Amino acid sequence: MIRLLLVALVIILPLSLLAQRADTTRSSASVDSAARIAPRKPAQELVFTKSPTLATLLGIVPGLGQAYNEQYWKIPIFGGAAAYFGVRAFLANRQYKNYAALAETDRSYVTLREAYHNDRDLFIAYAITIQLLSMVDSYVGANMFDFDVGDDISTHLQLMPQGVGLSVRF
Repeated sequence: MIRLLLVALVIILPLSLLAQRADTTRSSASVDSAARIAPRKPAQELVFTKSPTLATLLGIVPGLGQAYNEQYWKIPIFGGAAAYFGVRAFLANRQYKNYAALAETDRSYVTLREAYHNDRDLFIAYAITIQLLSMVDSYVGANMFDFDVGDDISTHLQLMPQGVGLSVRF
């Protein structure tokens, strides 16, 4: 059933995209001059001050990508979280090995061995998640480094010949 829906979606979606045709019934002479849209200015080339790729690669080490993006307040958050989960994984692994040796002689230690094994795996997963979050945060921080956060955030209500308009300026 799901296959049939996917096949139908793959076939129907491109056909609906082809349904968009230019309106040839409208004459350009009948267009009101007030309704004409001003031609777009050529887009300026976007130049990043900080390289998102380099920031992502530096983000492999939690906190290093944030330092590259000059987001110094995030370094202890990512570095501390990664260090905490790394140390907890190391300690759980040590306890796992201790109880694994004891479980060979006494079966009552098997549940403790498995508990420390699960804890170790969970802390490793948390450390990897922190590392991935650090990489994503570094990438976003590098992309948003040049984002203008000006003080001119305002709204204006304007009366226009076509009616009332609301403009929001960021």
